[in-house]
Amino acid sequence: MWLYEGKEFTPTQEELQSWVGFVYCITDLINEKKYVGKKIFWSTRRLPPLKGKKRKRVTKSQSDWMSYYGSNEEVKLLVENNGVSRFKRDILLLCETKGLMSYYEAKEQFDRDVLFRDEYYNQFIGCKIHAMSDLDNQYLELEKQAEEIQKQKELINKLRKRVPKNV
Repeated sequence: MWLYEGKEFTPTQEELQSWVGFVYCITDLINEKKYVGKKIFWSTRRLPPLKGKKRKRVTKSQSDWMSYYGSNEEVKLLVENNGVSRFKRDILLLCETKGLMSYYEAKEQFDRDVLFRDEYYNQFIGCKIHAMSDLDNQYLELEKQAEEIQKQKELINKLRKRVPKNV
């Protein structure tokens, strides 16, 4: 079971269509070690053209995301030997583009220092991030605005605590 914002993640097929994939954190409940990665919801296959046609066919199907436990060999071996109940799987962020997914996976890994801390299974950070599309840039801009609004709210709350209630 995947968790998103503390709740079981069970999207409808329609809801799933609006995202490309997600950034996740898998936690080993025995030793508290974690693994941070990304996973796509959809896989595409290119099939040969139909008889008499020239263009290749593209099929889109749901990936194995529901049963996925990361690409780390140690984690995969632990799942195989000890079962899935040993792990908690959290979706950190749902992404609308592959570019954003790659960016946020790398950002999350660097922010957490996954290569330098023993509490992570991650052994390398591999990322290839292209120039952001307009959609990616709009998303990042909205995220910055949301962070600024949150900072302003925190400042207002601090100021309210300083003002005496009698005034």
